[in-house]
Amino acid sequence: NGGGFVPRESALNIYTGTALLQAHAMKGDLYSVSRVLAALEGRSGVLVNGIESAPWPFTGSYGSIQPDTKCYNIAMAAAAKVGGEEGLEMALAFFDSMANTEASSEKNRKPVKNAVSYNTIINALSNAGRSVDAFRVFGKMQEFRVKPTKYTYTPLIKACLTDNDIQELLYDMTEKNIKGDTVTYNTMIRSLCEKRRWTEASRLVEEMESRGVAPDS
Repeated sequence: NGGGFVPRESALNIYTGTALLQAHAMKGDLYSVSRVLAALEGRSGVLVNGIESAPWPFTGSYGSIQPDTKCYNIAMAAAAKVGGEEGLEMALAFFDSMANTEASSEKNRKPVKNAVSYNTIINALSNAGRSVDAFRVFGKMQEFRVKPTKYTYTPLIKACLTDNDIQELLYDMTEKNIKGDTVTYNTMIRSLCEKRRWTEASRLVEEMESRGVAPDS
């Protein structure tokens, strides 16, 4: 049509929604992220910053377009990155709306949380100084048998209150055969130094070397 774009509802799919979420997330536009996610869920009448959402065609509980775990992870990461009380609460709301198991996913028509979901929230809570909540989420991660990664432990170690807590986490990493790299250890050591916890930082350097991870300059 003259080289222009012709809107077609039939062209809408989950990849379109994911791309929109990523674009709004890159801009840090949480309101648009929330509206797109509500539209993908097939929800209407949801007011976000005074603007009402409208559902996309083929969405809803039994539609062919269903937001997946990646969609929710994008929304959570965007909210966590913006930070502040509003960003954190929005990230937690996205997280809590997801399913914990495949069984509950089939019942509630919500995607299941994966390691990225848990890591995003643990990191956000740790950055907000909510250490107890970060470890509570880690406990849920273990309860629902979601395997942690090195990105799970970095914010948890930052949230530790004592040297014993750090040693327990490092032992847990060893038990699960999870190997941190230089970036992982540097992040943890930098966080401890910023909190003037010199003893824990020094021991972490020793731990790093004992595990064969070469420190950089």
